[in-house]
Amino acid sequence: MGHHPIRFGFIAGILQVCISLVLYFINKDYFLAYGSLIQYIVFIYFMVLATQAQKRDLNGFIILSEAFRPAWLTFILAATIVSIFTFVLMNYIDPDLSTYFKELQLEAFEKASDLLKLSESDKAAQKEVMKNSEPYGIKSLAFNLPFSFVVPGALFALIIAAMIKKDPIINQA
Repeated sequence: MGHHPIRFGFIAGILQVCISLVLYFINKDYFLAYGSLIQYIVFIYFMVLATQAQKRDLNGFIILSEAFRPAWLTFILAATIVSIFTFVLMNYIDPDLSTYFKELQLEAFEKASDLLKLSESDKAAQKEVMKNSEPYGIKSLAFNLPFSFVVPGALFALIIAAMIKKDPIINQA
């Protein structure tokens, strides 16, 4: 399998950090609103590139498991780089951004809770949980990062692998 996941995962992670920084400096709302969407587009693009490179190395034939590995490992490396960057940004560079993001979440919850017709006690309990949460703390990172390796990472990798795989033709003579 070689270097493809490392190369493409590193490029995807660093590119996403750069895009995130541009969005952050232009407008923090852009960073919060569009960062994840752009992140997934970048991840998927480089997962496809890594898998196609692996397929080329195997003379144009690749079975599902061989196609899955480079895509998934690319995602894992890129997601780790982005998560470390986000942790540093939210906890050391701009801790107010985490507070701002939490306020936006509370506002969105307030609107959604009216539509869901939650009781006042349920609303109050959920708001308290949200206020006390640290979505960008080390505990959240330790839980969410490995979870993201499975959903969406492995899911994307499986879809990409299924689309790119090309089983060798077995000659029956």
